[in-house]
Amino acid sequence: MAEVVFSGAGKVYPNGTRALSSFDLHVHEGEFMVFVGPSGCGKTTALRMTAGLEPITEGEIRIGDRVVNKLDPQERDVAMVFQNYALYPHMSVRDNIGFGLKMRKVPRAERTRRVEEISRILGLDEMLDRKPRQLSGGQRQRVAMGRAIVRDPAAFLMDEPLSNLDARLRVQMRAEISRIQREVGATTIYVTHDQVEAMTMGDRVAVLRKGHLQQVDEPQTLFDSPTNLFVASFIGSPEMNMLEAEVERAGDGIADELVEAHAGAGGTGPGRPRILPARHAWARAGLAQASRSRYSGCFAIHAEE
Repeated sequence: MAEVVFSGAGKVYPNGTRALSSFDLHVHEGEFMVFVGPSGCGKTTALRMTAGLEPITEGEIRIGDRVVNKLDPQERDVAMVFQNYALYPHMSVRDNIGFGLKMRKVPRAERTRRVEEISRILGLDEMLDRKPRQLSGGQRQRVAMGRAIVRDPAAFLMDEPLSNLDARLRVQMRAEISRIQREVGATTIYVTHDQVEAMTMGDRVAVLRKGHLQQVDEPQTLFDSPTNLFVASFIGSPEMNMLEAEVERAGDGIADELVEAHAGAGGTGPGRPRILPARHAWARAGLAQASRSRYSGCFAIHAEE
């Protein structure tokens, strides 16, 4: 396994559309990193650039000790799990898992050993002679993962692998993927638009918006201390309430009170929330400037009744 490092990576398509800008990120060896964000944010583009399926137009990507910008996909030593499984329908589970090894001319005995070892980890050892049409959606996804794992690549790249599964099976497969990743110790980059997947599976989560990295942190830190309004509103279910407020400093304290607030449906009373003294309230805001400033931010208000 190897680390994956993005240094100022960017992607601009020939028509001038910018999909990714100044992307800096260090995925540690053995880490489960999740890219999350709304459609069109650049998360899949970053993954495809890593795999070599999209050319890199700016910066560089390093896998282990090699800069891979100019390398073909087969030279990058990565394995990709796709959204649609991409299994060969005429091959058995055994042959699907071992196909990459066969193409690399791995000896038959070694190929058999590795396929059987991985199939035991994935719970597929009793299905090795079945064809993909005889498998459930979750079983097909495990076969696709087995085909990637058996190669022992430097990194695994997963592009929304659970999006075709029903809700109940998605929950089950989240736990399965997390378990398998821990067992094999694989460096993994996982792309999803589902924040629940991101928050429950990743060691760290990278939040993207419009081609820019907004924040990368552990899931609980993202939830407790979002960097900006977008992260605050995107992470968490139900969404965090947003209040526009005027905050007043008092000496060396953060704020004396929320002196004015405009609330929507979530406020108390006729169109405005209660005004709470600072000892019962805290605000995630940059208040190091003037003693009285206008701030549109995210507030978590705690009151003692």
